[in-house]
Parts: sequence; structure tokens; C-alpha cells
Amino acid sequence: MNVRRHAFTLIELLVVIAIIAILIGLLLPAVQKVREAAARASCTNNLKQIGVALHNYHSVYNTFPVGSTPLGFTVISQLLPYIEQNNLYNQINFTVSATDPSNSGPTGTTIKTLLCPSDIIPLPPPGLGGNNYFANYGTAVQFFQNSSIANGVFALRDTKGISVLGITDGSSNTAAFSELKKGDYNNAVYSPADWLNASSLGAPTTPDQAYALCEGISTSNLGYQWLSAGGEWLNDSNTGTAYTHVGLPNSINCGFPATLTFDVNASSYHIGGVNVLLCDGSVRFILSSIDLPTWRGLGTRAGGEIVSLP
Repeated sequence: MNVRRHAFTLIELLVVIAIIAILIGLLLPAVQKVREAAARASCTNNLKQIGVALHNYHSVYNTFPVGSTPLGFTVISQLLPYIEQNNLYNQINFTVSATDPSNSGPTGTTIKTLLCPSDIIPLPPPGLGGNNYFANYGTAVQFFQNSSIANGVFALRDTKGISVLGITDGSSNTAAFSELKKGDYNNAVYSPADWLNASSLGAPTTPDQAYALCEGISTSNLGYQWLSAGGEWLNDSNTGTAYTHVGLPNSINCGFPATLTFDVNASSYHIGGVNVLLCDGSVRFILSSIDLPTWRGLGTRAGGEIVSLP
């Protein structure tokens, strides 16, 4: 007897392959959304830990830490004992400059809590620990000044921190920290987190001037490139640890070094916005399309603005 063997015809095989391809095409975006949702949740948790640390610090000293000390040690370095990093804190020599060679070991140490899982840029070169979470300097464009000029919650090279009582706009309406993409650590290549040197464009004196000048820079002109962000968490030099509410989230960063004025905007690889830690310890996801006055109001501690977050 002849046994008839059943098999797919070529047309049937092609149909099956096409169906599988369609299913994969439908599945991949869903998988990516789930992965991003998990990464965003992890990022939110990192910021909440920083928020708890800030309030524990405040409970001890009755103020939040300064944005950086006169010797250049950042707010993060002051919070280490409150994010379970006591051993690392004890390795830091706070009696010398933050950039002193004696602090090279801590400077190059990576802290997982300070890294957003969504950031696609690898860790920085050896010697730099990396950081995605920056302190709110406010809408004042001049850096390296005390809290009499900086109108956010933190100020660089300051001697006294801000207390909750000093946040008259309300702790639930004032940003404490937000995200910043790590740079590419290569001045021959532009990445969205890089700061662009805008010295030749003049010296802005208002947030509007700084924002307009920065947005007018061509990112293809690497002659303006200055440095990359997010390289380290210990000192306030070079890669910075403060961001401003001058421009909207995910807009261009630039600096005017001649006058120490900057427009360093919050940024992330999350879809459509950034996570923001508020001074009450809560974390909100803020869209990049937020109204600019509302975003700037969120950045000031005592500006009297009426902030209504969606």
C-alpha cells in the first residue's frame, strides 16, 4: 500500500512565517513597554530613596544639605550615610578639596542607587562613578554662588542648607532632584546630555535669555561642545551635580563659562518626560511638554508661583 505523507506546501509555510512575523511585530513593542515600565519604576524607587535620605538628614541637622560645600563636596556625598553607604562615606577626606587625589577612590566608586536603568550610555571611564540624579538649583542662571542667588532648594559652594520652613512655596510644589542623562565622555561626539559651550553667544542675565540662546545652538557644531554630564557624584567640578529649571525637560544644555552661567536641563531616556523628586519625598513623572512657567515655578522654593501639577 502506498502511504501518503502529509507536509506543508510552500504557500502554507510562507503563510505561517508571515503570521509569526506579525505576532513578533506586535509582541516586541509590548515587551519594550513592560521593560521601560520596570526601568522607570526602578528609577522612581532610586529617587524615593534619595528623598528619604534628605528627610533623615533634615531630622538630624534641621536643614537639607547644601548643593555642595565650599570644598566642592556634593549633596550626594553628604547623604551617603542615609543611603546605606557609611563605609564609602568614611573613605572620603572632607578636610581637603573634593578633587584632591586622596578622594580618587570614592570618586571612582559606582553606586547603583544613583543610576537610572533606562540610561543607555555605559558607565563612564575608570575613575568616575557615574550619576543620573541631580539637585535642583532653581531658575537662577549663575552657578557657584550661595543660596542668596540660587533660588532652588540647593546651591553650590554654600555654607548653610535650606530648611523645610524656607520652602514657602510648599514642599509638594518644589522639586528637590531630577534626572540627567549621562554624557558620552567623548568631546568628538555629541550626545543629548553633553553641555555645549555657548560663550561666543554672549552672557545671559535672565532664564529667558539663556534658554533662547541655548535652543539656538546647532548640535552638529562640535566646536561648541564643552563637556559631558553625569560622570561622578562626589564633587561639583567638570561633570556637575546640579541642574536648573531654566529650560524644559529634555531640551539642550549649554554653558557660558566666562560668566559661570548655565542652562542645564533635566533629561532622561524615559518616554516623554523625567522623574522628579519633590521636597515632600514623593516622585512625579513630569512630561517634557509641561508649561514652562509651571516648570520654572516647580524649580523655585519661594517664588510665590501657583503650581498645579497634572
